[in-house]
Amino acid sequence: MLELDKVNKSINIVPWIPIEGEHIKPALRIQHDTEEVVEKRTFTSKTYKLGNNKFLTRHGIREIHYEKDGKLEEIDLAFEDRGDHYFIDKAIYTLKIYKGIPKYSYISDKGGKIDVRLYAIDDVIFNDTIETQLLNNNIFYNNAVEGLSLKIFPMINGVSLYKKVEQNGPRKLTWLIKEVGQHAKIGKETYATDNNKNGVRIENKITPNGDEFFFDEILHEEHSEVIDKTSRKKKWMPGVTYPVVIDVDVNEVIAAEIDDVRTFNGGGLQSLYLSAGNFSGYPMNGGVRFRTLAIPQGVTINSAVLTLDVKGDNGDPTLKIYGDDVDNAGSWSGGEKPKDIVKTAANLSWTPTANVGVATTAAITSIVQEIISRTGWSSNNNMKFAILNNGAGFSVRKEFDDFGDASPALLDITYTAVAVDTPQRMMVGFGA
Repeated sequence: MLELDKVNKSINIVPWIPIEGEHIKPALRIQHDTEEVVEKRTFTSKTYKLGNNKFLTRHGIREIHYEKDGKLEEIDLAFEDRGDHYFIDKAIYTLKIYKGIPKYSYISDKGGKIDVRLYAIDDVIFNDTIETQLLNNNIFYNNAVEGLSLKIFPMINGVSLYKKVEQNGPRKLTWLIKEVGQHAKIGKETYATDNNKNGVRIENKITPNGDEFFFDEILHEEHSEVIDKTSRKKKWMPGVTYPVVIDVDVNEVIAAEIDDVRTFNGGGLQSLYLSAGNFSGYPMNGGVRFRTLAIPQGVTINSAVLTLDVKGDNGDPTLKIYGDDVDNAGSWSGGEKPKDIVKTAANLSWTPTANVGVATTAAITSIVQEIISRTGWSSNNNMKFAILNNGAGFSVRKEFDDFGDASPALLDITYTAVAVDTPQRMMVGFGA
């Protein structure tokens, strides 16, 4: 939220507070109580009038809008009950989930399509009709067989299917899958955890079947255990604690749009979540990119605040934040890691102290101003920031922003327009 000081008219960004229902309508996270400039919408941002020729633009790294008839509308992931199936189409995809049998169809707005159906359990073909329940916008298939329940829920960029296996449950699930096009893909590697949050070994096997394929998930009663605390090397060890939860997702393919990353000890990019500080004596750097910022070139930046939700806390690291001093920031890559950016002269020494579950903020006004003032900057360009280790103590680090979570990184920018801001035609697109 924003507070406007009636005495000095200064704008103060205060930490974001979660809003109930934002996982269904992600735009709720960046709503404001002033008039929105709808013409300035992008897939990931909204802009609001604050008066006196001042504007607030709020940017996330996940989509909050989808395109319909040439206009950007707010995403709404609430299921509609359509008799024999549940349905979503106010998103960057269309999703149909059938009642009675674990089966769904996913169609990307870009054209890709995936059909998924439970084919067999422990090598026995599955044809039963089972209870289907919609609860809190999750779809449950209860007791598909003894010791097995399924849950399907929508995400901004896809759909997730969880399988909960009890000790008396099956050890092998076989799915029949059909993929068409390149814009949506189902995960070909299954992840699982037991009741102690340990990783569980799942063997996957793919067998072609014409234009479809069978996908096996075979549960082994082995858990991962750290055998070297320095290198974090793990080994499969006997035994699991039930129930085991198995997860596989369908995701939109946006290969060039890696927006939140971390690197560890000079290694490759990891995009599971953003983290920075020190890991067992090695530097850990993070980075975040915001796409299509609807801010005109050369305007005065009154305030720019980066908000990150703390997901993991191992002390308060000493960090430094830089912007990427380019006109239009590309996606992160092997040759463009956080430490490799063209650093802005402006920077922020930052020691986040918030605990897990609490939003923490960083004031980066001067960094954003430096980028916006570039002669080559243009509205709807991309901007990215590096969050670098700056002498954090041994294993002192923070982790932020789980990928696909309801509360990823947020950037609030208030600016004063050079003249009365006349809305211009906006190019609809994702940028780089």
